Amino acid sequence: MTSAEKHLKIFKCLSDETRFRIFRLLLEKGELCVCEIEQALDLPQYTISRGLKSLNDSGLASKKKEGLWRLYSIPLKPDDFLKALFNFIRESIPPEKKDLKRLDLRPDIRMEIYRCRSPKH
Repeated sequence: MTSAEKHLKIFKCLSDETRFRIFRLLLEKGELCVCEIEQALDLPQYTISRGLKSLNDSGLASKKKEGLWRLYSIPLKPDDFLKALFNFIRESIPPEKKDLKRLDLRPDIRMEIYRCRSPKH
């Protein structure tokens, strides 16, 4: 894939409002699980998962598995193009206030869900 094709794929990915909101939240908050993003955007899990897959496929998000959790973040080692893009977005486009507010309403959602699924409880 040429760099032009890679850049086009990135911009196409960010052209979707849901994917952009997820991406902007990851830039702001760092590592988040699907349930936290679902809470923040007030969208169903399948919508969030599809958006995260697109972000991951285009190189705009990284995922890691931690027990039952899939945790997403921006790439740890972005190339120069992505670094410039991340900085531009951080400085120019603030995250949706409503997304941050919903996420901050339940900062311990990951632990709440874990306790609900834990065999001990």
